[in-house]
Amino acid sequence: MTIRYIPNINDRVKLRLWEQYTSLMQEEGFDIPNGLVIWAWLRVDDIVEDESSVNCWKVIVTHMDADKPRKTYTVPMAWINPPLGWKPIYDIYCKDIEQARNVIHDWFNRGITCWTSHDMSSMGSAFTPLEKETNTEQHPGHWKYTNNPIEIVPSLMCRQRFNVHILTTTEVKLPDKGKRERKKILDTLRSDPTNYVYHMFDFGNRIYYCEHTETIFTHEECGVCHGYWAT
Repeated sequence: MTIRYIPNINDRVKLRLWEQYTSLMQEEGFDIPNGLVIWAWLRVDDIVEDESSVNCWKVIVTHMDADKPRKTYTVPMAWINPPLGWKPIYDIYCKDIEQARNVIHDWFNRGITCWTSHDMSSMGSAFTPLEKETNTEQHPGHWKYTNNPIEIVPSLMCRQRFNVHILTTTEVKLPDKGKRERKKILDTLRSDPTNYVYHMFDFGNRIYYCEHTETIFTHEECGVCHGYWAT
């Protein structure tokens, strides 16, 4: 199953590949003043059905950087590059079973806003439920998340777009002596694919930690629905 990204009208987007830009430039001529350039921003004007193929769509985009009158192009939906942090399936990590159940039984019924960090030193995602009264997004409250979310997943699509996990971190207790015994304990933990073992230094002492992931909910298969489609 592949879930495709679909932009919104008036979104600023770019194409995925260099060759896609050059193909459009070749159509209009490379020497057009203020013409299309590589990696130029485009504005989504409309999304229309591709009559030549089932469940395929085309996007009508306008070159934003050119002087007026601005050139408009029609490109396949697959050419549109998703925003930074967009994923067909998201993973939400919770601290305990109560939080995980709240995500599944409350957040899924409200819709979820997805955010990505723009701090290159701590990349990651954040998720917030839509407000109950106003049905609007809640900002995570940290400067590294911009005011523009990646997307808002409606409640009817949450069960197809999210996995929910419990993530617990514990310090690994190792014997003070016995290199073989210490290695045996670490190898046993690492042999479990749901574990991630790492170490940090505290005043010169190496301390090991184990992150254990338990999956509580796995996304469901889906078909064409509410602005997304699967193939």
